[in-house]
Amino acid sequence: YLPLRDMQGRKKEKGIDVLMALETYELCLHKRYDVVVLVASDSDHVPLVRKLHALGCKTMLLGWDFEFTDEESGQVQTTKTSIDLWNEVSYPMGMHDLVEEGLKEDDPLYREMFVMRDSSRD
Repeated sequence: YLPLRDMQGRKKEKGIDVLMALETYELCLHKRYDVVVLVASDSDHVPLVRKLHALGCKTMLLGWDFEFTDEESGQVQTTKTSIDLWNEVSYPMGMHDLVEEGLKEDDPLYREMFVMRDSSRD
């Protein structure tokens, strides 16, 4: 990442999403990843997800939807993950649900995601 200078000449973090997307795409292109895990909430990542799928790389989204009260303003704030992003990834994981309800062993999404341990080898 290269910090860029703002109008006053101060270095600021810019272009991180683009750099992350380029690095991720390149690593998938060279078959370094089977699955890319995104911790994100906005639809800006949808084009990256589509490109990764075109390369045969699966994607997992760890998303949180929640409300909280801002301590300074007292306002209720809502954080929601983009529906477009949820619908595009291979493995959408609503972390808010997992935290509240736990992992369900019979969920086909989770069965498909992990290689089951062979109990006959124990």
